[in-house]
Amino acid sequence: MSTPDLFANFSSFQLTTHNEYKLHEALGFIYAVCYQPTPDDLVPFYGGQTTRLWGRVDDYARPDFNAATDFKVGIAVRHLLACGFAVVVKYKAVANRNAEEETMLRSLREQGFTLLNDLRGYDYRTADQAEEQRRIKEAIDIILQLAVVNEATP
Repeated sequence: MSTPDLFANFSSFQLTTHNEYKLHEALGFIYAVCYQPTPDDLVPFYGGQTTRLWGRVDDYARPDFNAATDFKVGIAVRHLLACGFAVVVKYKAVANRNAEEETMLRSLREQGFTLLNDLRGYDYRTADQAEEQRRIKEAIDIILQLAVVNEATP
């Protein structure tokens, strides 16, 4: 029996056993949200840590202006998708998510990646939603431009 044609445009991820999943949840995760300029390349634009990976990704899928980080990453993802890029989340179960996140972010910055983590946050009670969306999209456009410049530099 072969894979149904219906699944040709489906995305996938592999589930682990319930015990493994609970163990990973207890330990936590570090993750990087990346855009894919080519099928062989991933460019990270945001990194984080969490104990609830699936919930965190869902927060980004439905960005809420009252939650600044969720809004920032969610609007960035929507902008990248609108620009025609695939967006991928790379993640790893870890024992010390705070320390591992710091190490990952430092390493990405040392490798020359510009991260949305460095974009100033906002106070949702006083900020203008349209202005914040503009700032986020502008930051992503700069990240895209820098990636092109870094790619061209020998």
